[in-house]
Amino acid sequence: MSLVEYETDSHILYITLNRQNKLNAINLRMFNELVSVLDHFEQDPCLWVAILSGRGKSFCAGHDNTEKKDIPAEELFIKILNLSKPFISATQGHCVGMALGIVLSSDIRIGAEGSRYGWPNVRMGVSSIGGPAFMPHYLPLNYAYEYMFTGDLMGAEDAFRMGMLNRLVPQDQLMPITATLANKIINNALKLH
Repeated sequence: MSLVEYETDSHILYITLNRQNKLNAINLRMFNELVSVLDHFEQDPCLWVAILSGRGKSFCAGHDNTEKKDIPAEELFIKILNLSKPFISATQGHCVGMALGIVLSSDIRIGAEGSRYGWPNVRMGVSSIGGPAFMPHYLPLNYAYEYMFTGDLMGAEDAFRMGMLNRLVPQDQLMPITATLANKIINNALKLH
């Protein structure tokens, strides 16, 4: 079973994290599969937009701390930031730690109502590169510090109000609305061909 599934529809690549029993927490195998899919997306001239989502009730619970292997999260963030094509994240449930770094590296961020976002690393005594690097750029500084220092999670409504999310949508409309946005982007590109 693949931990990162993908399929294409027209010029859109749908990437799905598929480790539901662990809330899609990223282990080394999932990390490597995701990097491989992103390389495929970047290199395939027929793919113009990618959408990343998570199967099940949560987008991603971040790094799987039960697996005692280092994962170079910053390399994944940089890879997403440097993609030459639009990359959209569609999130539901929990999106914490490394997962939030992935989302904040995305060009467009769509969140389902009821989702929770944050960097709880401080509660576990774990240092983080992603939180300090991203949060102050996407939130007002005082809120970024509050969430990083306390490890509290913010609700989707607050994330949207502070500009961290482009759109806040009903849970059952997350993928349809995200797909509509992706199709709007590729339709603009079709006018150039």
